[in-house]
Amino acid sequence: MSNKIKYSIGMVVVVLVIVLLWVAQPSGKKEGENGIENVGATTTEQSFYGVNKSDAYSTAVPENAVLSPASVAPAAANNANAKEQLRTIEVKISSKGFEPSTVIVNQGDVVRLQMTATDGDYDVSIPYTGNYQSMKKGETKPIAFGATAPGTLAFLCMDMCPAGGVIKGSIVILPQ
Repeated sequence: MSNKIKYSIGMVVVVLVIVLLWVAQPSGKKEGENGIENVGATTTEQSFYGVNKSDAYSTAVPENAVLSPASVAPAAANNANAKEQLRTIEVKISSKGFEPSTVIVNQGDVVRLQMTATDGDYDVSIPYTGNYQSMKKGETKPIAFGATAPGTLAFLCMDMCPAGGVIKGSIVILPQ
């Protein structure tokens, strides 16, 4: 066999070994529920304020979702014809959970959740957006964010929940 053939076979073998090592190398990326990528996540690793990334956001949108009752106004005061709306929704928090526990808005809306602690002190987090608010019994505080992408976001009470439990709710963002 000639030296050129030996050299070519050797180069092919080296390239194959490099490709196989690269493909076999753990990247730390795993595909989570609903196609959400959990970068470096394991079953115990948590990504957003103690919540797994796949629990904080999902691209899933229920088929029969109907907008939540809300106070609605144009998102931009100087543009009454704008498609985006300021959608204000009242949410009560008690030891029984959130009421309503599911909030449904349109993609593009500016959402303001008026959170009221009814029977004790609570906190509310929307991990995917980075929003967090704590409130004392009887207080109402707003949490506002832009509903930029369709899907389902989790909101929850994490630190000031009754008996150390976690109270969860969801925000469904309908596609335009």
